[in-house]
Amino acid sequence: MLFTGSDDCFVKVWDRRAFNKPVGVFVGHQEGITNVASKGDCIYLASNGKDQLLKVWDIRKTCDIDNFTTNLKPLKRAKRFDYRGQEYPFKN
Repeated sequence: MLFTGSDDCFVKVWDRRAFNKPVGVFVGHQEGITNVASKGDCIYLASNGKDQLLKVWDIRKTCDIDNFTTNLKPLKRAKRFDYRGQEYPFKN
């Protein structure tokens, strides 16, 4: 299993045997992903986003990629926001 994150705000799960599309996705960040780290235990995954949140995911509860693409809703994203020095404007 490989995990990737990018500016599309999603952490994607890939199976090394089939790289044509991701096998799962984690949804929860409002801004792009800056880092993804796995302990290697096939249970937990951590992601850090430009929304200044650290999220811990249970790898066994990934969202199915086919269901994800049919129910996709637009995200409310910050404009002119620099995650390196400014506080995130949509913090709860």
